[in-house]
This record gives sequence, C-alpha cells and structure tokens, in this order.
Amino acid sequence: MLIRKIIGRAVHCVALGCAGVVGLAAAAPAAKGSGVGGPSAGLRVPAKGSDTHQVYLRKGVRVNVTARGDGDTDIDLYVYSPEGKLVAKDDDTTDNCIVNITPEENGQYQLKIVNLGNVYNEYKLEIK
Repeated sequence: MLIRKIIGRAVHCVALGCAGVVGLAAAAPAAKGSGVGGPSAGLRVPAKGSDTHQVYLRKGVRVNVTARGDGDTDIDLYVYSPEGKLVAKDDDTTDNCIVNITPEENGQYQLKIVNLGNVYNEYKLEIK
C-alpha cells in the first residue's frame, strides 16, 4: 500500500517503512532545490552543485533512501545526523544512489544530493 504525504511535493512511503519517517521538508534557503519529491516529481540539482532536504527520523526504525538521476551526470547522496555527523553515503560513480539507515536517535536528518557533473541532473527522491 502506498501512502502519500504532501510537503511541497509528493513523497512515497511503503506502509511499513513510513513508521520511521515523521516529516519531510526542504532545507533552509541555502539549499538550491525545489523541495522534496517522490518518484513522479522531478527535482533538479545544478551542475557542480547540491540540493538539501530535511527528514525527521525515529530511532531504531530502518529507512531506505534512494535518489535516482536522469543519467546525465554522477550524483552522490549523503545523510547527516541531527548533530551534522555523516552517518551514511552512496558516492559511487553513478546517479543511482541507495542508502539504508537505522537512526541511533530521533531527530531531523539532512539528505544532501551532490552533482559532480557539468550539467544539471534531474532526480527523483524516494524514502521507504
């Protein structure tokens, strides 16, 4: 069963995984992005730039975060704890990023998408 939570754009969660995702929002104005999106929303990270999102996660509840790009450039996904510590990443040479995390504490986690290419990359963000 798919549940939709609208905060700027649609974010899709599988019912079992949504227990750990309490809220989702675009980060502060420093983040250049159009918000948080799901499989049908096209988010765009600029060339040599980044896009940042905030998600509230619950301690001990496993979450799967994916960022799938348009195939034009290499993008990387980084997840930071509420204190700003890097807790997970996918920094391979593709634009298909998958990170699984089981938070050690409740709080606002930061998802950062980094584009290493010379052109923008339109990506889809999904949290299960």
